[in-house]
Amino acid sequence: MSRIRLIAFFHDPIHKALALAAGKNHEQVAKELAFAFGISLTDDDFKVTKGMDILASSTERLVLPKGADKDPKFQVMDFDKISFRHPFSGREIPFNLTRESFEQADRALKEVLERLHYETKDKSEAEKLAYLWHHLLRELKKKEPGIPWELLPADTRVPDHTIWDHLKLTTSTSAVWHEGTSYTTVSLFIWTVGPVQSFIKQARKAQDFWAGSFILSLLTFKAIEKVIQRYGPTVVIYPDLQAHPWILQENPFETIRPTIPNRFVALIPENDHEVLKEIGKECDQAVKTQLKSWVTKVLGELKLANSTAYRKIIDRQLESAFASYWIALPLPQSDSEKKDYENAQLLLEKVLSSQKVSAVESILSFTKNQNTLYEPNVGTLFGFLYSYAEKALAARKSLRDKLFGEPEPGNPEKASSNERVERCHLCGERNAVVVKREINGEFVVQYFDETNFEWVTIPNVGNIGARELPENEALCAVCLIKRFLPKIIEEIDIPPNYSFPSVTDVAVADLLEFLYADSEVSAELQQFEKAVAKLHEGTTVSPKIRPIPRISNTIGKEITEGEWFFEASLQKEVIERTLGADVLENDVKEAQNALNKLLKKIDRKPCPYYAFIAIDGDKMGKWLAGEIEEAANKKKIEFSDSSNIYHTKVWRNLPEDFKKTILETFRGTRPVTPAYHASIARALQTFALKIAPQIIEEQYLGQLIYSGGDDILALVNLRDLWDVLRLLRLAYSGRIRVSSDSDSLWRIEPNKTNETGVVKTPDGHWLTMGPLASLSAGIVIAHYKTPLALVVKKGFEMERRAKNDLGRDAFSLTWVKHSGEITLSGGNWKIEETPDTIEKSKQIFDLFMKPQKESDRQFWLSRRFLKEIADLHSMIYAPVPIAQKEASQTDLKLFNPLLQRAVNRHTHFVTKLEKSRKKEIQQKIYEDLTSLLALLNNDFQAFFNLIETGLLYTRFVNPDREE
Repeated sequence: MSRIRLIAFFHDPIHKALALAAGKNHEQVAKELAFAFGISLTDDDFKVTKGMDILASSTERLVLPKGADKDPKFQVMDFDKISFRHPFSGREIPFNLTRESFEQADRALKEVLERLHYETKDKSEAEKLAYLWHHLLRELKKKEPGIPWELLPADTRVPDHTIWDHLKLTTSTSAVWHEGTSYTTVSLFIWTVGPVQSFIKQARKAQDFWAGSFILSLLTFKAIEKVIQRYGPTVVIYPDLQAHPWILQENPFETIRPTIPNRFVALIPENDHEVLKEIGKECDQAVKTQLKSWVTKVLGELKLANSTAYRKIIDRQLESAFASYWIALPLPQSDSEKKDYENAQLLLEKVLSSQKVSAVESILSFTKNQNTLYEPNVGTLFGFLYSYAEKALAARKSLRDKLFGEPEPGNPEKASSNERVERCHLCGERNAVVVKREINGEFVVQYFDETNFEWVTIPNVGNIGARELPENEALCAVCLIKRFLPKIIEEIDIPPNYSFPSVTDVAVADLLEFLYADSEVSAELQQFEKAVAKLHEGTTVSPKIRPIPRISNTIGKEITEGEWFFEASLQKEVIERTLGADVLENDVKEAQNALNKLLKKIDRKPCPYYAFIAIDGDKMGKWLAGEIEEAANKKKIEFSDSSNIYHTKVWRNLPEDFKKTILETFRGTRPVTPAYHASIARALQTFALKIAPQIIEEQYLGQLIYSGGDDILALVNLRDLWDVLRLLRLAYSGRIRVSSDSDSLWRIEPNKTNETGVVKTPDGHWLTMGPLASLSAGIVIAHYKTPLALVVKKGFEMERRAKNDLGRDAFSLTWVKHSGEITLSGGNWKIEETPDTIEKSKQIFDLFMKPQKESDRQFWLSRRFLKEIADLHSMIYAPVPIAQKEASQTDLKLFNPLLQRAVNRHTHFVTKLEKSRKKEIQQKIYEDLTSLLALLNNDFQAFFNLIETGLLYTRFVNPDREE
C-alpha cells in the first residue's frame, strides 16, 4: 500500500492548472515529476490509482454537468483566468499568471524533487511520502516565491479546493475502479481525549497552566502518530499537520507551544473491524504509555525509581486521570445488489433526522437525474456520514462508565478516613503522593506509603527546586507531571532548562523592555541584578529566566525574573518562602535599595496587573456542517452557497435549470467534502501556528499558553491588550495585511478592505477563515497576586458570557482588582464598522492620559469625568433583562445633553486655546463617546462599564501622570 499511495501522490502534477493552460498532457508532466523523485510511472500505475482519483474527484467536484470535461465553455485554460475560490467566503482570488509562470513552476518542481529524492534515497516508500508531504510545499515557496503554490487549484472549473487537498484525499483512500463502479475501502476515524478545561484550569502557576495544555496536546499527538505510522500523514484531515513544528523538530522555541487540539479526524484506508479496533486500542494505549513514561522520569528525579511502595496509588491515578474515546465508521461499500451510495443512504436513513434524510435524497436525486459529470458514490454523502460519526462519538462518550465500567476522567478519589492522607494542593481531586516539608529546620521530600498510611522521607532529595515543589505543597501523580514537565520532556525538542514565564514576567514586561533597552540606567540595573543574584546564592533556584518572546528576541539573553521588580516581593519572609532557603537581612536591604534607586532613576513603577485571554471560534459545528448562511446574513455579506464554488466563467455558462436545481438541492449550504474540512483545518492551523504567535509574541508583549486552531489561551501585558485583541479578531477573518522590513521581520497590520479570506505574505499566502467567520473572547485583568486558578476560571466564564449573553462575535472583560472588587464590561467587536468597538474604545481611553510634552494632542479628559458619568448612569439606567437593555430614544434625548455637559466640564487643555477651538475639541470628544455608545447598541450599562475599565487601564499603563 505504501507504494500505491506514493504513486497516487504523483498522479497529478502540483502545477496541473498551469500545465493544462500551457497545452501539456498532465499525465506526461506527472511522469516527469515522478522521475525527478526517482519513480518511473507507467500507464499501469495510473490505472491502479484511478479508483482513488475518481473517488477523490467525484467527492470534491460532484456538481459539474456531464460532458464538462469536454465542453469548451466549461474549460478554464487561460493563464490569466486561473484563480482560487475561498472555500468559505466564495471570494475569487485571481493569480494573473503567464506561460512563464508555468516554466518557472515546472523548473522549480523538478529541481526541488531531485534534491528531496537525494535526501530520501535511503528511506522507505512510506517515509518518502511523509517527507514529501511535509517538505515539498515549503521548499517550493523558497525556490520560486512568485508562484501561489498553496492555492493552486486541483480543478480550475471548481477552484475552491487546492491540489494539495486533492492529493491528500487521493493518498488517504483505498479505492478500485471496475466496470463503472468505485469499490472503496475507507473508514472515517474520530478520536478524542479529555477532560480539557477542568484539567488545564488546575493551576497555581503559569507553568502549570501551560503544562496542562501541553500534556493534552502531546497525548493527542502521540495517538495521531499511531495512525500516521500505519498509513502516512495525509490520512489526517484535522488538525492540519503539514510541516507542523512537532514533526519537523527544527526550532525548539516553536515546539514549546501546545498547538494540537484534543481530537483528530482521519480517513483511514481500512474497513476491517478487527483492524480498526486495533488502531483505536493503539491510540488509547499511546496515552497510557506516555503518562507512565513521564511518571517514571519524575520518579527518577525524586530518586524513587527503584521503589514499589507508591506504584499502586500512582497507577490508579494515571488510569483515571484521562479518558479517550473513538469511533470508526467504515464507509458503506458496493455489493452485488446496491452501489456504495445506496447502502450509505440506507444507513443514514436509520440515524439522521428527517430533514437530513430529505437532504440526502435531494443530493442523490440531483446527481442521478441531472446527468452530472461523476456518478454518485459514497464520497458524495461525506458530510452526512461525518455528522453520523459525530453523533455516534457523542453517544459513545455519554455511555462512559455506566455500560463500559470505565473511570470518569478526573473523577475524584474517595478520601481515606486516615487523617494522614492529604489531597493534592493543585487539583484538589486526587490524593497527594509527594510533599515537601520543613522538618527540624531542614527541607525534606516525602512520598505517601498507602500500604502503611504514612509519609516516608526520601533520602537526599531535599534540594528539589522551589519551582517544581514549593514548601508544604503536596501533589498527586498527575500534577507532578505538570510541575516537572520541562525537566522530563524528551518526546519534543524543547530548549534545555526551559522555564515558562510567570504572570509577573508578563505584568512587568513593558518595564523590562524599557529597562533593558535604556543604556542610561544600565549601571543601576546591573547593581540591582547583582543584589538579586546574591539572594539566590546557595539555592537551587536561578535568579535569571528566559523572558517572554518579544523581549527575548530583542535582548537575546536571560534576565532577572519579573517578580523581583516588585517591592512586595523583596521582603525577607517572602524571599525565603519563594527560594526555599534562609537569606540575610543585609542582603535583603541591599536588594531593596538597589530596586528603589533603579525605579527612582526612571521615575516609574511596575504595573501589578496583567491580562489573561481565552478565545474560541464561534459555531464551529455549523462550519463543519457547511451551514454558514446564518453567519452571512448576520454580517450582511453575500452568502458562500454552492454557486460560489465554481469559477465565474463556469457558473455563467451553466444551464439555468441546472443552476436552479443546485441552489434548491443544497438549500443554502455548500457541499461538505473532505477537502472542505481540510481547508478549515488549514485555516485554523495558520491562525494557531503563524498568526497568533506573530501577534501575541512577536509584535506585542504576550505569552501564548495554548494555540490550537480556533482556541487561544494567552497572557498579555496590559499596555498591549487592546491592540492584541483587535488584531486577533481581524486576523481570524483575514482582514489584515502582512509586511516585512529590510531585516525580513514580519508585521501584521489591520486591513479591513481585505474580504477575500486570503492574506498575501512575503513568502506566499495564508488561508484564513474569511469574513463570515467570527470568534468570541473572554478577558480577565488581574493582579499578579490573584490566584491563577481563579483568573483562569473567570476567563472561561467571560468567554461563555461573550457567546451566550452578548450573542457571539463579542468580547467580555472583567477586571479583578486586588481589593476583590470586580468590574464587568464588554460588547460586540463590530469589525465591519469604522472605527470598530475596540478601536473606538482605545481612542477614548487614550483621552484620559495627559499628553506628553512632545505630543501633538493638547487636551485630555479628567478622571473625574467618570464620577459624573456614574451619576448620569444611575439616573437613566434601570436594571432590565439583557435583551431589553437597548436605550430608548427618550433615554438618549435625556442622556446626550448631560453627556455633552460632562465633556465640557472635564476637558483640560495643556495650553491656552481659542474658545472656538476648545468647542471643536469638546464636540469631537462628545461625538466619539456617543459613537462608542452606538457601537454598544446604546446599552448604558455596557457603556459605563467600558469607560470605567478604560480609566483603570490608563491609571496603570500611565500611573504617574498628573491630574
